[in-house]
Amino acid sequence: MSKYDPWRDYLLRQQASTVTMTFDELDALAPLPTSARTHPEWWSNENVEVTTHTQCKSWRAAGYTAQVDIVRGVVTFTRLN
Repeated sequence: MSKYDPWRDYLLRQQASTVTMTFDELDALAPLPTSARTHPEWWSNENVEVTTHTQCKSWRAAGYTAQVDIVRGVVTFTRLN
């Protein structure tokens, strides 16, 4: 079990091909570390077979990639396929 499983579960329930969430909305589901709000690389879409980053595994397990806008404080998840 990962602390970011609530993100996965939320995304799995979505019907839309893109889901945009604010940092505060994500934080309400699973607390964001400070680095997530200041370092775009925290949101990298890595190969789930080799990454140790549980945040990436959460949105990839739901079938999405992530694109962060640090300035606006939002993340757009885009469904793969």
